[in-house]
Parts: sequence; C-alpha cells; structure tokens
Amino acid sequence: MKTWSCARTPLWPVRYKPIPGELLSSWIVRLAHGHGMSVMPFCNLALGPAARVLTMDIDRHGPESLLASLAFHTGTNLQAVRQATLRVYERILYPQFHIGGSLPWVISINLPRNSRFGPGLQFCPYCLKSDPIPYFRLCWRVALQTFCEQHQCLLFDRCPSCGACLFVQRVDANLCHAEIDGICHCHNCDYDLRLAEAPVIDDRGSGLFPQLQQLMRELSVLNTAGQCGLLERLHAMAVTVLSCKVKPRLCNCLACRFGYSDLEIEQPRKAALELQPVLTRHAVLLWSLWLLQHDTEAQDVPVKPIAPLHHRFIKDILQQYRREAGLPTRRDSPVEVPAERRASSAQVRDGRVVELH
Repeated sequence: MKTWSCARTPLWPVRYKPIPGELLSSWIVRLAHGHGMSVMPFCNLALGPAARVLTMDIDRHGPESLLASLAFHTGTNLQAVRQATLRVYERILYPQFHIGGSLPWVISINLPRNSRFGPGLQFCPYCLKSDPIPYFRLCWRVALQTFCEQHQCLLFDRCPSCGACLFVQRVDANLCHAEIDGICHCHNCDYDLRLAEAPVIDDRGSGLFPQLQQLMRELSVLNTAGQCGLLERLHAMAVTVLSCKVKPRLCNCLACRFGYSDLEIEQPRKAALELQPVLTRHAVLLWSLWLLQHDTEAQDVPVKPIAPLHHRFIKDILQQYRREAGLPTRRDSPVEVPAERRASSAQVRDGRVVELH
C-alpha cells in the first residue's frame, strides 16, 4: 500500500474519484486505504479532527466544509461529492432535508459503540464480489431498497457471521488486507462479506414484488416525480402496519394471513419502518402495497399514518385474526393480548426485543 507524509498538500498523492452511486463514507475509506492509512489517522491529518468521520453519520451529516475540502484535495467537482450524500434524495424520498430526527425512507446507521442495536448498513455480497473496485452504494441506505435487482437476492444489514451491524468507517480495524479488498471485511470478526450467500427474493405471499421492483427502478434514476404520492401513501401504510396502537398489531395479523408467522418484528418506541431489519421491511413493504391495492378507503387519497386502522377493510382483518386466535372481538377499543400470550411472545435476541408470531 502507498505511504503519505505530506498531509497538507493542495492535491493529495492519491486522488480517487467517487464511483457513481457510491456513499461518501465508502469513498473516504477508499481514499484512506489508498494512502496506506486507516480512516481515523487519515481524517485527522488530512481533514482535521473536526471532520468526526468515525463519530457521526457522515453520509447524512457531513458538513459543507468537509465536502468542499474533499473536492479540493482530490480535484473532484463539488457537485459530484454532494451526489455521494443522502441530500440527493431531497424532494424525492422526503420533502426537505434536516439534520435532526429521522428522515422518511432513510435508514439511520448506528454509531460504532452501538454495533449490535438497530439497523446496519445494507449490502449485497454478490455486488461486492463482482465489483472491480468494491464499494458501498448510496441506494443501500434507502429503506425501500431491500433487495438487489441485478442478483435477485435480499440484502444483508448485518454481518452474516457475527451479527454485528455494519459501519463502513470501521472496516479497517484490521489493516492486513490489501488496499482493494479491505472495505469488504466485517470490522468486528473480519469475515469477508463477499463470501456470504444471500437469500433469494420472494414476494411474502403478496404477489406484488413487480410493483416494488418498479418503484426501485424509478428511484435508481432519481425519477420519482410521478411516484411521490405513492411513496408517501406507502410509507404511511407501512407505519400503520407496524403500529402498536391496537392489539394484536396489524403486522402480526398479516404475517399469519400470508403464512409468515415466524417473522421477527422489532418493537421500537416509534412505529418506524427505518428501524426494522431488512427481512421485516421487505415483508411490511409488500403487505403495505397489498393493503393499498385492496383497501378502497386508501386508494387515490392522502393516507396519514395510523389512520387506516379505522378503515373497514383493515378492521375486518383485525377482527378475523381475533376470532381465529380466540381473543375478544370488541370493535371500538384496543384489544389486550392475554398476559400469558404476551410473556411467550416477547424475547430478547442479540440485545434486541423482538416478537415471535
């Protein structure tokens, strides 16, 4: 690997350009490895400690000064650098970018100290394996992206070997790997992510996978102007499916209805699609599309989160599940799950509370 002693030169010795569709964090890691350094020393020397690349979600929170510095030292057009951040989805996935809180459809990546909690960076092992220069894609940060179109497989959002959430800035915990493949190893157990075998895509019983594919194709070319209304309605319906406002939850009812009663569904304080594991998101998105297609009260009108729980079609689904499960069937009040059922359905796995349906 190359060495570098002059950190303050106007143009860096290695000036890799961001690959189209590459995440900013992935590009920074490649630049560090190209200079024979791990990420933290590289950023401290070249960008200054204020860059905070290892302590923040740089793909979302990267300040303009950092983007300008990267553009200047690598001889890259500033607009090309901005295209590597999640701001590129403004007015496509969400109406306006903001630093605090969550953004619709944007997966929040946890910091390294929380490597076993919440979602991680998604990836397709076959893409990393076939890349001449492996890199992590911007679209892998989108909650709508649960599968790889090219390889027809589901994505991973954790290391298949140890279960740790992926955090691309820490892939160089072990610098024994070559410059070109160092980004492909788990920071926690050193597993080569390219060796994983990803599950084949299915439609979770909905029959609507082609519609989900079409949404992602349009998003891949940043051409969703005609689909903004559908994306907004789909997100609202997905939040409704995950809501805890009624017992049993709608997602539990749909999981049993479509034959996936063993699906693990997170219990976050908010019914946030962006906090769910990839397999759960895949199912919830497909079932939400199914509900939008069959719930006449949700068609061609704005849908607000939780509101569909009052729609007749969805009430009938809940009532059917309650009858089959032997639960009370009062229509106008939340139905409590018996204590023994609650005790048997909640478990802690890998530091996360999950429900087994």
